[in-house]
Amino acid sequence: MKKRKVRLAVLLAALLAACIACTTPAAPAFERAEDYSNWANETGYESGALVQQGDYGIYMNYYHTLPGARGYDSGRIAVGDSRCCQLGIYEQRMGRGDFAAFGVWGGHYREGAYPQIVTDALFGDVERCFRSQIAARGECTIFFFATVNDYDYESGDNSANIAAAVRAAERLASLCFELDGRTFRPRVVIIGFDGCRREGGYYGVPSETFNRCLDEYNAALLEAVAGSEALGVYFTTVRAIAGGNTAYIDDGLHYGDETLRSLADFIAGFAA
Repeated sequence: MKKRKVRLAVLLAALLAACIACTTPAAPAFERAEDYSNWANETGYESGALVQQGDYGIYMNYYHTLPGARGYDSGRIAVGDSRCCQLGIYEQRMGRGDFAAFGVWGGHYREGAYPQIVTDALFGDVERCFRSQIAARGECTIFFFATVNDYDYESGDNSANIAAAVRAAERLASLCFELDGRTFRPRVVIIGFDGCRREGGYYGVPSETFNRCLDEYNAALLEAVAGSEALGVYFTTVRAIAGGNTAYIDDGLHYGDETLRSLADFIAGFAA
């Protein structure tokens, strides 16, 4: 199959330079994993945005932007794992409304792994949001985040993990809505992940060990996206968006506020 040219939405230098000046109100930074657990108990469950799906605290929880909330009709949707949940929580904390977020904490795209991200329930919620955005804006871009939960740093063999991510993205790309005699489909931007912090490792695994296959993974993901007829031609990575300096909270894996802000700004300012 002839590979299409993928436009690296890492025309980021220009994009992020022209990046929206941040008008985000001041709010306490989230620097610890405990901050997210506290937010879940104090705000998330009560607001309805966070749905408890297991007995392990925030793990396995489902974050979804609710109809009527800021960002729901923004024309932008983010889908992914816990780091995408972080993005939705960040928007809610900061009073921003740049996109709708749908994510599963600890979620997978790989078949047979649990919990799954693109379940029928999540897909249905995204579809309703997509239709609402088309009705409100006439367009919708889905920012699909690959997951570090489907990443084998030991063997480096991530072909099945990447194939599963592409299938999940293709399912979302298949969304279709007919309105006023026109057929609308979402534009899809694929975003490769960053690994763990550069020093200190993650749960006893040295940083250099955990991160050693990252470039290979993201390159293979880009190649798979380029070979998919169903997906668009937009690809970038968290590392590129963060300018090569991804920030993390104290667990060494989840993104810090500085990187969440960069990702939110990228989504808000994305231009095809």
